Amino acid sequence: MSIIDNSYLLPSSLGKSKDIGVWVGSTQEMATETNNLHEIKLNIQNNDVYAYIRLFANLGSSGPTYLIVVARATQGQAADDPMTFVC
Repeated sequence: MSIIDNSYLLPSSLGKSKDIGVWVGSTQEMATETNNLHEIKLNIQNNDVYAYIRLFANLGSSGPTYLIVVARATQGQAADDPMTFVC
């Protein structure tokens, strides 16, 4: 069972729409210090799946955190604690 009901990024990624700027941006929230090289955090807010991406996160809190509204979640998906992927 997929948690994705409608992908916002797919049409832009395939060149079928030119609205990528609506879905991809950055946040002004200060990032915390980490030893992880890169971080991706996923969470669900208002039935939308959000990805927070930090490249070279281990270089300090001065780098950007990219914010991407990935997709509409299927009904019934809980907004549990964010899932974090690190490398």
